[in-house]
Amino acid sequence: MTDDSSKMRGYLVGEPLTAICFVHNYVELQFDEPIVRAFTGPLIRNGDECVAFPDPGSRDRLCSMIGDVVTDVEVNNTQIALRFRSGKMVIIPVDFDSRAGPEAAHFVVPSDRVMDVW
Repeated sequence: MTDDSSKMRGYLVGEPLTAICFVHNYVELQFDEPIVRAFTGPLIRNGDECVAFPDPGSRDRLCSMIGDVVTDVEVNNTQIALRFRSGKMVIIPVDFDSRAGPEAAHFVVPSDRVMDVW
């Protein structure tokens, strides 16, 4: 477990996903105030099934997770993984080969002035 995992876990575990925002070249997962911003295509895993954004069906799979509650967060050198009560996962690749630009992801909590960048 890294410090990033601990920090994100403290803010997100027990929180429901409240919105998915599809912006020009990234996706935001919103949890009331905290935001996880993915500049690399997130993967949506449900058991053995895995769909990568923006592949067909990925938007619907992400949106179907609204209301689902985070049960665990893991951050390492290659990914940010959010596990949900339903058993589904959202995985954001943060390795350099997955990036289209200099950043792969942000974790933002505006009221606490938290912003982590990968």
